[in-house]
Amino acid sequence: MIDEAFIDRVDLKQFIGLPNEECIYEIYKNCIDELIEKEIIRLSTKIPNYERAKKLTKVRKQKE
Repeated sequence: MIDEAFIDRVDLKQFIGLPNEECIYEIYKNCIDELIEKEIIRLSTKIPNYERAKKLTKVRKQKE
C-alpha cells in the first residue's frame, strides 16, 4: 500500500494493472532460480520456461 500523503503530492497518477499469468510464472521462476544459485534450495531438475511448462501441462492433461 502506498502512503496517502505521498499520493496527495504526486502530480501524475497512473494505474498499473496486475501482471499476466506468464509474467507471474517468470517472476516466481526467477526467484527460485536465484535461491538455487545462492544454494539455499536444491532441485534435481531445471525449472522450464513458461512456454515449455504450458506444453508439458497440455501433454499431461491429454494423457489423463
